[in-house]
Amino acid sequence: VRSKLPEKTLEWIRKHVDNHLDWENIQEQLRLTEEQLTALEDGTGPLPEVLRIKHHHVNNIIVNKQSKLARKHPIDKDSVINWFHELSTQGYRILQHIMDSTFVISWVSPRQVKLLQEANEICIDATHKTCKSIINSKDDAYLFSIVARNAITGRGYPLAFMITDKE
Repeated sequence: VRSKLPEKTLEWIRKHVDNHLDWENIQEQLRLTEEQLTALEDGTGPLPEVLRIKHHHVNNIIVNKQSKLARKHPIDKDSVINWFHELSTQGYRILQHIMDSTFVISWVSPRQVKLLQEANEICIDATHKTCKSIINSKDDAYLFSIVARNAITGRGYPLAFMITDKE
C-alpha cells in the first residue's frame, strides 16, 4: 500500500526514524513556524505537509525498518536458519530440528548458559499464540522460556527459549 504523502515528506519521516525518534519525538518536530502560522491564518499560504503526517505514517515506517532489520531472508524458515548461523558464530548454543511438517528451535546465549548452570531453581513458562509457525505462517507456534530468579533484582530472568509447533 502506497502512502498518500509526498516522497519528500516520507523521506523526512525516514530520516527521523533512522535517528531513533518515535512518534512522540517526531510529533514534537511537527510544529509550524511563525511564518507558516501567519500564512495559514491569512489564507495566503498552502497547508504545510507536516499537518498531514499522522501516527500511522510514522508507525508504518518504523515497522518496515524493524522488519528489514529482523529478517535475514523473506522465507521465515530460511530467515531462522540464517539467524541461527549468525548466533552460533557468537557462541550461542543452538538447537534446530526443522522438517517438512514440524519444527523445534531453541537458543541460549553464552551469558544465559552461565546463569543457567548457577541457577538453584528454574521455571518453565509456556506461551501460546505469540508466535507463528516457520513451516506454515497460518499456524500458531508455542514459545517456551526457562526462567530463573535474578539474585540482584529478585525478578525472573530468561535463560533459554524454545519455539515449536507442537504442544
